[in-house]
Amino acid sequence: MNLFRKIFQRKPKQPHRDEWEAIIDQISSGFERVRTLWFIDCKLALTRFPDCKITNRDLIGNALTYAKTFQLYNGFLFVGKQQYISPSDGRDFADMLFKKECAGVETYSAEYQMKLTSFKGTRNTEALMFVSDISVHLTGSKDAAWLMAMMPTLVKFVAETNLIVANAFGDTKTSAKIKSHLVAMK
Repeated sequence: MNLFRKIFQRKPKQPHRDEWEAIIDQISSGFERVRTLWFIDCKLALTRFPDCKITNRDLIGNALTYAKTFQLYNGFLFVGKQQYISPSDGRDFADMLFKKECAGVETYSAEYQMKLTSFKGTRNTEALMFVSDISVHLTGSKDAAWLMAMMPTLVKFVAETNLIVANAFGDTKTSAKIKSHLVAMK
């Protein structure tokens, strides 16, 4: 019985390097779509508060770099966790995806990732820092109420980011699990 369980629980075969470009293109376009929808969700969450003034309605500049960086960071963790790319190839794959997503702002994105990961906190600390930065971008304020209003959108953002990655690697089993979690969130 254990033999069958192991056979059917295998991850999809790791792609060859010549397949990476197509996978990266799929991930990049999916990330952009998810980022845009997530930012709309953030604005909707804030409009539920009459005294919250949204001063910046566009995902541009530093905020766009923050969102891309946070998404890449979570995507890289998910690729590693799911073992879609061998550890020996992980750095090369990450570099290619990073260059695709952050062309022109590579240094700033790397600095932001260092900021996110520099605290000896948990992934929750990183998430709070990121949402705080986006909240300040949207409202111009460090009001904790706006940060807390946006936190529920982050769970969906991370799940949809992971779904994009799983789909790009053809992992239908993991995709189905993530989709069921997203449906349960609604």
